[in-house]
Amino acid sequence: DAQRTDVVRVPGFLSDSEIENIHCAAAALREERGEASRSNGLDAATWKTVYFNHLLAERLPWLRSRLHATAREVDSQQRWGVLDGRRQLSFRCAEYHQVLPAGGLPIKEHYDAGSLITLDLMLSETGDFAGGVFSTLEADGELKEHAFERGDLI
Repeated sequence: DAQRTDVVRVPGFLSDSEIENIHCAAAALREERGEASRSNGLDAATWKTVYFNHLLAERLPWLRSRLHATAREVDSQQRWGVLDGRRQLSFRCAEYHQVLPAGGLPIKEHYDAGSLITLDLMLSETGDFAGGVFSTLEADGELKEHAFERGDLI
């Protein structure tokens, strides 16, 4: 079903100071709980992940609230209806990724199983790395690339 919906980009969702706040919160959580190194299936340790999950509400409550509000707003505007009648929302997962050289997710059929809506934030300048194109598998089987700049929400 997700392949039949449009990707919605919210440019400038985050300010530079909010992005810095997220980086600082991730660094503190990394210090306390560590991080996981993951592989993209082609190369070893191609990205690192700090898991906020249920701690997002405690560590970055303003972000959690804005993401929930924006998800509801976009769901309504796009007439998806997946959040209709849901009084309470929770995040299945909330992750902070640092993608390393040769990193990425080269799995064409990847999707977030179990999620009603997937939200991604770009915290880096796109000029700071090579590659890193955000793309989605469309209903016709083709990959579609989407603009995704620092501060954007998709």
